[in-house]
Amino acid sequence: MLFCSRPEEWKHLISQWPGEEVRKLASAYGVRLLKNRTLLVGYKMNGMVHGYGLIISGPRLFYEGNFQNNLKHGYGYEALSKGIYVGHYINGKPEGKGIYYSSTGEEYQGQFVEGVKHGYGKWSTATQSYVGEWRSNKPDGTGAIKNESS
Repeated sequence: MLFCSRPEEWKHLISQWPGEEVRKLASAYGVRLLKNRTLLVGYKMNGMVHGYGLIISGPRLFYEGNFQNNLKHGYGYEALSKGIYVGHYINGKPEGKGIYYSSTGEEYQGQFVEGVKHGYGKWSTATQSYVGEWRSNKPDGTGAIKNESS
């Protein structure tokens, strides 16, 4: 079930959205309910989301940023069920520099390839940190683990 199913609820949600860009898009292109029951604020070209936009798929689940041919592409901000990602996307997946904040308090700042930690990055929690190389979401190669003192 969609979290806001009536157009009046959509309008209220968008009117409260932080940032002027989304309100400008809503005014220019409207708010649409897509087949997969998500809300779109943005431009569609040849039936695909293209350019800057906002997709809302549930309470606290959204992506705001750039799209190309229906995929997240370019810089964006995504609230996921287990955390938040801010950074670059290519063909729908995190790619290049980004930051991921997990709901458990972990933070990763660094490189992503095809949606996983890969390359140089820093991972930290309240008690530990690792700075160095990553491969396929795991520390690998040159790096240093540090236990944080209370």
